[in-house]
Amino acid sequence: MARRERAIRERDELFQSLARGGLHTQKKSYLYSERRDQERQLFAQQIEQVAVPDRVYLDEAGVEDTLDYAWGWSLKGTRCMAQKRGHRTQRVSMIAAWCQGQVLAPFTFEGYCDSVLVEIWFEQFLLPRLREGQVVILDNASFHRKAVLARLLQTVGCSLLALPAYSPDLNKIEPLWNTIKQHIKLRSDLHLPFWERVDSAFCSL
Repeated sequence: MARRERAIRERDELFQSLARGGLHTQKKSYLYSERRDQERQLFAQQIEQVAVPDRVYLDEAGVEDTLDYAWGWSLKGTRCMAQKRGHRTQRVSMIAAWCQGQVLAPFTFEGYCDSVLVEIWFEQFLLPRLREGQVVILDNASFHRKAVLARLLQTVGCSLLALPAYSPDLNKIEPLWNTIKQHIKLRSDLHLPFWERVDSAFCSL
């Protein structure tokens, strides 16, 4: 017992010393070790040539109905017990674009993304929101048929720029998905169907 208390005290002293030096614990922000620095440098040069108002970032994400807020209240020293589904029964996927803090053409659907769906979304929802000269920036997902998407963009005077491989940190829309997921987790009106909770999260932005 004395050894354990000493270890806890030493740990607390270490944390306090780090805090005095301006260091604090926080969630890690990961970068992929497979990323290629040369490709990232080239992308940085390319994006520098695009005016900020012309940069349109695009991405897809998905949430499952097992999504749950991981924090709660309990007495100190006791576990905070809760219940959640042991298996998912529904997955809702999301696709949207982002330009200067504005979400463009948000769209939700059940299931997973594929090439046909992305191209239909491009043609029917995204293209009407773009203006001539804008550049759509997207990742290298296998269902992004870039040649097809580039031809669609050309019809409205826009172009496409692919992100470097393993570089989601360069996609400005990425934080949007975390915001939406946090909103879904915190919604108290759980009587709503899961799909409606996802749509409601988009509407709250």
